[in-house]
Amino acid sequence: MPPRQWVQAVAGPHYVELNEADICSGSAGSYNLKEPEMAARLQLRKTTHIRQSKAFLVITTNPGCILQIQSELKKEGLGSVRVMHLADYLKMALRHLPSEMARRYAFTKASKPVHRQRQEQVDNLPVLACRLPE
Repeated sequence: MPPRQWVQAVAGPHYVELNEADICSGSAGSYNLKEPEMAARLQLRKTTHIRQSKAFLVITTNPGCILQIQSELKKEGLGSVRVMHLADYLKMALRHLPSEMARRYAFTKASKPVHRQRQEQVDNLPVLACRLPE
């Protein structure tokens, strides 16, 4: 399953597609070192779309994007927006499965019920995709 579909499947109705999600954040390899002005414009363009989406969780598969986006969000006073790798997001989501599902998919019978408040927090996360490959 492509990464974007994983995010959509986990986030459900809270998934928000970022405008220009497939446009670079300005940190492709060493691009931000070779072309700092253009990288800064791309970075600002990406964070502008994030701000406009009002989401507070950004998922990407590129570690460079994580650093680039976090850096600009902090400069803009939006350090509360969480930027994370797809693998970390899926790991977090698996930890917060409703207890019935967790018991069904657990390898042992020792599954602990998930605390209701933590589950509600995960259920209400608006999610957007940032540069996820098709």
